[in-house]
Amino acid sequence: MEKRRGADTQNIGSGSVEENTSVRPSFREAFRRAAHQTELHLASDEERDALRELCYLIAEIYVITDSSPVCIGREILDGALVRDVFEELTIEHLRLVRGNFLKQSTVIRNKRAYLRTALYHAVFELEAHYENVASLAMRREKK
Repeated sequence: MEKRRGADTQNIGSGSVEENTSVRPSFREAFRRAAHQTELHLASDEERDALRELCYLIAEIYVITDSSPVCIGREILDGALVRDVFEELTIEHLRLVRGNFLKQSTVIRNKRAYLRTALYHAVFELEAHYENVASLAMRREKK
């Protein structure tokens, strides 16, 4: 009889254990990694629950296989590519995604897909976001 558990396969009764060489982390380990990486402990009480939810989404990506398909904004990408991008996320990226989500005025039908896509794009958008904020502040000062 065979029992499946993550990347491990155990043959019950025969005493033999066959392990996959690329063992994926448990979800709990992946969440801890995401929380540490993004410095979730720095979040204010007001934002902690929302940022924790984003860390759960990051953890989901950390436990998938490299070749697993991941949908990002209607585009199918390899899990390895999405994981590489998610590894760059910081608390500032999470705050940007949370802020944009709170400003959203349209109905979001698939919150999970929306947030996963927003996290992916946040890596590329954060610098431009701060440049826009600084530019706007400078224009206001000139008036």
